[in-house]
Amino acid sequence: MTTTEVALLVQRVIAGKEGFPPIRFPIDPRASSIVTRHAAVFFLIRPSLTNLQRIAYIRKFALYIARQHISHQLEFDLLFGTQWFSANPSALTSRMGFGHAMRLQKQSNGRLPKNHSADPKLLRSDLNRPYVDAPLLAAFDGYALIQLVHARHLVDVGTAAGNCLKQIIGDELLPNPTYWRDVKSGTLNLYALTHEGRLCLVFAIRDNRITEMETVNAPDTLHAAMRRAADAIEARIGPVTAPFNATSWPRHPAETNPPHPREGRFFMEDPT
Repeated sequence: MTTTEVALLVQRVIAGKEGFPPIRFPIDPRASSIVTRHAAVFFLIRPSLTNLQRIAYIRKFALYIARQHISHQLEFDLLFGTQWFSANPSALTSRMGFGHAMRLQKQSNGRLPKNHSADPKLLRSDLNRPYVDAPLLAAFDGYALIQLVHARHLVDVGTAAGNCLKQIIGDELLPNPTYWRDVKSGTLNLYALTHEGRLCLVFAIRDNRITEMETVNAPDTLHAAMRRAADAIEARIGPVTAPFNATSWPRHPAETNPPHPREGRFFMEDPT
């Protein structure tokens, strides 16, 4: 389906013209565009969906977003639901809501192995190990691409971004045990992109796939900088994909400039 066809289907589903009741949708024009964009990527990932499954995905997504305050964090969290339904497409025609799917995927991503300990003493020990600078992978046009390899890096970047790379345990600020465990084991690579010394992007790569990405104070030139960052990363670890947010990585053939880079996302053209 082209993006135009997806947009038309989204409007028909919201208006109740696809065999289900209409959805009371926000006046905010961003709401329907968010549904269309996520649906287009999901249908691209899952081209074998039946029409009923496509309609079900749109309805679940639209019903959930209709009750939420639209924000960049919401758009980030929505990827968890899409990820879960991509792995479990048969659930699209069940009574499961989008919010439930999001929670299941978050639990799955964050589940700790039985032998893992989040003991603050162990985290504190890692935090107090001799400090090493974050490896500089590339520097260009005022940008610096670094990899987070020390527990202190997670705390510092997590604090600057206001995200969950850091975690308050008791009265201490420590690295998030789930992320730090995977960074230590080498199963997760965390990167940060700064501009003129200010953090502007944080993202995670697991098995050569983008799994999480967040913008912070994104400058107007971020989109072009992502291409240079992609070159540096792929020169080290090989080709990278973003299966649950396909257009967030500059290598995607449908990637194009966003209307405004501070929206912190990359939009797709017609995938056909």
